[in-house]
Amino acid sequence: MSGAEERLRCLPGVLFPYSFFFSQLCPGVMPRKDLKVMVAGTPIKPGLALGSWAAFSASGDPAIVMGDLVLTEDEVAPVLSKLEMEGIVITALHNHILHESPRVMYVHIAGMEMR
Repeated sequence: MSGAEERLRCLPGVLFPYSFFFSQLCPGVMPRKDLKVMVAGTPIKPGLALGSWAAFSASGDPAIVMGDLVLTEDEVAPVLSKLEMEGIVITALHNHILHESPRVMYVHIAGMEMR
């Protein structure tokens, strides 16, 4: 399984097609423990700066999801393509860390479903 497929592993029943209130839920915070990111020889702890998260609200209509995904450079294109195909809006793509290796990017997402 590729890294991009792994990032999407728990999302189909959760974000696609927004049926997350009636199916399995991904954890609210998903640190990238699979990455070994270094800055100037210092390891970055996944829980400190490599945490993906998603927040869900079903209290009204529409149901809403917002969050961040931490992706490697190779994961960005396939994950963004899948998110966009499923109607998730990409609100930002940027970095939080400078001079890290491997390079990681942060994708902010938003979606809603009228019920």
